[in-house]
Amino acid sequence: DTVRMYTPEGWKPAELVGKANTPRSHVVKAGDSGREYRRNTKHLMKTREEPHIIKPKQSQSFCPVPVPNHVQSPQNQRVSPSVSSKSPPSPSRVVSGLPTPIPVTTTRSGRAVHKPKYLTDYKC
Repeated sequence: DTVRMYTPEGWKPAELVGKANTPRSHVVKAGDSGREYRRNTKHLMKTREEPHIIKPKQSQSFCPVPVPNHVQSPQNQRVSPSVSSKSPPSPSRVVSGLPTPIPVTTTRSGRAVHKPKYLTDYKC
């Protein structure tokens, strides 16, 4: 049977192939490629149009892409000496007398989490 299948672009012509295994579903063949879809009955509209003929594509040229036969293992790769010889990190200075800043906890979205003001009187 000739039907129209609802898509976001509108009602497209299709051909009803048969019922699907699930209730109220049908298998339809649509598009230029003749791809089969499973659609609910409410997304199908029976029409009196001539059957939509699906034309096979003319010629599909296939060009194989050469793939190298060997894969370079991580052991064979060399690292330049300038990259591998890094100077050791310098020790950070500790300045006494300055209070250490309290780390600010943030949520996943990036907002800062603050403790309630009424808890400032209590020390843990």
